[in-house]
Amino acid sequence: MIRVTVEMFPHGDENRKYSLGHFDIYNQGTTMSHLRGDYGIRFFSRSGAPLLSRTSAILDWPRKSRPVMSLVRKALEVAGFR
Repeated sequence: MIRVTVEMFPHGDENRKYSLGHFDIYNQGTTMSHLRGDYGIRFFSRSGAPLLSRTSAILDWPRKSRPVMSLVRKALEVAGFR
């Protein structure tokens, strides 16, 4: 599983940081191929209220030929964050 966390650093001060939310990308285990995969995506609001706010999926992703940051970008796109 990949977890992407978004944090706010007010005025660049790490000591005052707080979470804006996070999302998880997880392998659904529905393909038998080592070259391609199906991934589920779960978006959560900030840590004070960890509510599931959105879900989506990426199907038939070429996991061996694309870098992980491309998967992160695709996750944002399919969930409607453009």
